[in-house]
Amino acid sequence: GEIGHTSVDPQGPRCDCGNRGCLELFTSERRVVQLVEERLATSDGGLLPWLTAAGGARLTPSLVYEAAAAGDPLAREVLADVGFYLGVGIVNVINVLDPEAIVIGRGMAAAGRYILDPVRAVVSERAFPGAAHDVRIQLGVLGSQAPVIGAATLVLSEYYANPLQVGGRRSS
Repeated sequence: GEIGHTSVDPQGPRCDCGNRGCLELFTSERRVVQLVEERLATSDGGLLPWLTAAGGARLTPSLVYEAAAAGDPLAREVLADVGFYLGVGIVNVINVLDPEAIVIGRGMAAAGRYILDPVRAVVSERAFPGAAHDVRIQLGVLGSQAPVIGAATLVLSEYYANPLQVGGRRSS
């Protein structure tokens, strides 16, 4: 499944997948940067313009996370908004699948509590009470290496489960 391509706004913007209002459009790192750029146009400043202008750097999700950690209200507001939609998507997963844990991974995990707190608040408010109480929501620690590590783990798991059958060789 691809939870990022479930609709959270059926009238929302068109996604690359052809659907409208996909969760991914509201919760990606690209969205974090987009929201900051939109709001900077009408903002009186804060830390984010200084971080980008001081080093001549372009705006990145990492800079937004850094600004949030340093107390920038715009960065925190944007992450809270993204966290809200991520929470809505996670509520849908919890209500349908009742998982034991949800791990927020890859780049978004770097946002830390500025993503995690709004997600947990939405889950607490909107998920089925028993399921919301039982699920652990945590940040991943593998970062961008998670897919590679997961793939390697699957291969190793298959090998150790059936060491003589891996690679097309079968024992007699």
